Amino acid sequence: MANYTLPTNVGSGTSTGHYSHTNTVHAFLDKFDTTVQSGGTTGQVLKHNGTGWAPGTDLSAAGGTTNTADHIMFVSKAGNDANNGLGWGSAKLTLGAAMASFVSDSSDGIIYMGAGTFVESPGLSSENVMVIGAGIRATTIQMSGNGTLWTQSGGDAGGELRDLSLAFGAGNTGKLLYLTDAFQFKCFRVRFDGDKTTGQIGVHMDANTGDCHFIDCKYESCDIGMLSETSMNYVIGGHFTNNNTAFKSGDPTGVESRGGMSIYGSAFIGAGNFYIDIDGVGLAYSIDNCWFDGDADVAIKVGSTDGTQGPRMFSLTNCLSLFGKVTSLILYKAVRCYFAQVKFHHGALTVPTELSIPNPANVPQGEINGFRSNQGALLESQVPPGWKGYVGYIFDSTGLVSGTETTQRLDNGTTRVYKNIKLRVASRLSGTPQTVITFPAAFETADRWITGNQAAWAGLVLTATTLTIPTGLAGSNLITVEGY
Repeated sequence: MANYTLPTNVGSGTSTGHYSHTNTVHAFLDKFDTTVQSGGTTGQVLKHNGTGWAPGTDLSAAGGTTNTADHIMFVSKAGNDANNGLGWGSAKLTLGAAMASFVSDSSDGIIYMGAGTFVESPGLSSENVMVIGAGIRATTIQMSGNGTLWTQSGGDAGGELRDLSLAFGAGNTGKLLYLTDAFQFKCFRVRFDGDKTTGQIGVHMDANTGDCHFIDCKYESCDIGMLSETSMNYVIGGHFTNNNTAFKSGDPTGVESRGGMSIYGSAFIGAGNFYIDIDGVGLAYSIDNCWFDGDADVAIKVGSTDGTQGPRMFSLTNCLSLFGKVTSLILYKAVRCYFAQVKFHHGALTVPTELSIPNPANVPQGEINGFRSNQGALLESQVPPGWKGYVGYIFDSTGLVSGTETTQRLDNGTTRVYKNIKLRVASRLSGTPQTVITFPAAFETADRWITGNQAAWAGLVLTATTLTIPTGLAGSNLITVEGY
């Protein structure tokens, strides 16, 4: 037999397919099933109905029509809410009507939506329903007024949105997706769309919501693209564009568990106030392989502006472009930071501040490695001296002395650090005036020594903050100073 394909389960179940010579196929399937109907036409769908193979009523890839036990519904701009919603030919007109069919018997289900804009009232809610659109810009679910378009709550586990957009009506406010005490909710290729009206939130998560995934989603022109007041959830391949604040998190009331997120492989572009604003306490934030390249005033802000609250850990790694119009990275408060392989970038006429730490005491622990300035700045010297990877660069006005200071934290849980200073002194003359070298960060008041003096110079004077080379010492030397 040519020009058709056999289903994978020809003896039972609900396998479906398209066949070009249905009467021949009926005869073939009769070998596997004792009850086979006839009368199909070329190009029609065959569907196993539990007792035999029968012609379907439409040509969709979903195959024939479903029944209520299948928990599959269809929504179309050509539909009518009075229809049963069991096939494209009998589709419902609104998502709300389709979801109500599942709510009535408390069952999971799948809803297929055709192309077009579907205006829905706020208050959509259903447990563990999967809604699949015709494409991220083909199917749009638009909220008709102010409020919350979709809510998942009460300990629900599951639920999924795919290949569609959730959108605000012009000037409307509220939330497009609200996950509160929800778990394992997933969004694949979903766009959250607004017009930058104050009060428009694309996604809001709180009340212990966790293990939710947002994959290849877009957050466009919202006041806040995503607001996270819980931990731990995941953004993978996100695209944040032209939001006032792209991602906001942290709990300003001081509850540490209400903050945390993993963001990977995402792009932040377009005008706004912040790309990432962690504005309170939180557990941990990991930002990895992301791109910040647009016109937001501040690319990343960590901690509240007054420096009283911030996350327990903040990690920024493998970012090849970090650019904010005014400030690229500002650290107000965090217990520990980890920075590795980050390149600052800017394309504006006004050069931004790349790294700002208003009060180093508010970010006492950290590690920095591979930070590259776009302005030739020595970024390793701008972090607190207690950080691993800190390098203090030493130069004197004569150009005869250069060196570095490095530190390493000791005594776990304290601020005590080991410090090592290496100085290169070049071509001093016997009549050169004394040179006073001021260390980038003061040693503690005790336990410091000159442990290296290659030229065996006598008369070197060491204090807590300086090293003095007196007049009369000539030539070159390598000097090491260590302390605790």
